[in-house]
Amino acid sequence: PSHDIAAGEIAAKVLLEGGAKNIGMIVGSDDIASSADRADGFISSLDKNGYKIQSSAIESGAFTRKGGYEAVGKLLARNPKLDGLFVLSDMMAIGALEKLSRMGIEVPSKISVIGCDNSPAGEFTNPKLSTIDYNPFEAGRSSGQLLIDLINGGPVRSLVFPPKLVVRESTK
Repeated sequence: PSHDIAAGEIAAKVLLEGGAKNIGMIVGSDDIASSADRADGFISSLDKNGYKIQSSAIESGAFTRKGGYEAVGKLLARNPKLDGLFVLSDMMAIGALEKLSRMGIEVPSKISVIGCDNSPAGEFTNPKLSTIDYNPFEAGRSSGQLLIDLINGGPVRSLVFPPKLVVRESTK
């Protein structure tokens, strides 16, 4: 969906505006459409701003905390100057933050990290994880109300909940 593309665009903007020059990405799984759309939005937004992400700066984290932990280690081994990182889910980003901490790499002074999903766990990382929020509770509540309206003979309507940036401590 277009909101996943928009999430990628937001992440690119945050990293570029924060001054990142060596940008990487931890993707989830190729067979999940939202993962591909987030990555596409990120890559195309970087591209529009004159930045070409290298394939060596992209690693899979399989949408797990352990995957994010391992992926950031692999990325830094190939790209030691990495200073900006978009992680396509907060769970992977939490693992990446753990690994960066163990490696003694300060976030965000050495590398900015932005996740995606606004998982409640992101508020308890050190530093607290900047992320992109899809507002699933409001979307669910509103979808329920649309269904009730339809059952009661109301018109067919659609709602869009654009993703929004939640700035915490892991980005500049």
